[in-house]
Amino acid sequence: MKKNSFLLLALAAAGTLTGCGDDKKSEAPKPKTKAELLAAHDWILSEATVTVGGQTGDAFDAGLYEECDRDDYYRFTNTNNGGTYTLNDNTNVCSPPNAETGAWSLNADQSKLTLTPQGDDAEELTVTELTDSSLKLSATGDIFGNAVTFKLSYKVK
Repeated sequence: MKKNSFLLLALAAAGTLTGCGDDKKSEAPKPKTKAELLAAHDWILSEATVTVGGQTGDAFDAGLYEECDRDDYYRFTNTNNGGTYTLNDNTNVCSPPNAETGAWSLNADQSKLTLTPQGDDAEELTVTELTDSSLKLSATGDIFGNAVTFKLSYKVK
């Protein structure tokens, strides 16, 4: 009888000890919004292509960016799917410097990024990819009656 009492006491104690743990399951972290991802890093241009008349080429090789523009970077501050941005000169500074400030916003489904430089017209870009390490944008327009598409890839600075 003592043997059975000891066994019952041991089982009761074991049940008490295992029952004291925290029953809450750890929740996965909430994924960042595109606005949060955009503001989490400084973004430096890593690749740029331009397509005109069905022909695609490197925008750097085509001379669309001065050498001093190639290492400029964007910094975004987020205040609820929008905020302010600065385009900063990096180590290779143009003369005169071409730093820029303005406002930015994302549309409701966060697929369009609008940049509005201070004192200039807004420019809408399509967000084709935005991760914690990559930002890809595209824009289309018309130059002298020709459809033009720019694709811009940024990496974390």
